[in-house]
Amino acid sequence: MRICDGKKENDAALIAAERRVKECLAKADTQSGVSKESIFDEIGAQAHLIFNTPPDTLIGAAVKLQMLVHPELGVEDDRDSEVMIALRQVLDCIERSIDDAPQRSRQVSIGESAAQLRP
Repeated sequence: MRICDGKKENDAALIAAERRVKECLAKADTQSGVSKESIFDEIGAQAHLIFNTPPDTLIGAAVKLQMLVHPELGVEDDRDSEVMIALRQVLDCIERSIDDAPQRSRQVSIGESAAQLRP
């Protein structure tokens, strides 16, 4: 298992998959029937990628945690359980660390991303 090593290849894949999930969720709100089923298949494929791709940096870790705490796509648990509270606390800490970091060539604003996926 690879530890977060500062490379960005996996993070780029995670960010792209997260964006695709958001696009599909928005599209699912306007579709019905068979086309909606294919949208959910795509969401499942992107979620699989997110859950199984190791993050390279805190940004990638935040993308993974956002998926874990998502009300429909994440961990099936009581939303007020200690597990969910702990996951949200870790995500908040990572997002604060990213926001406090010097501005580097970041590919996505995690705060923006988190606001869209957070329950």
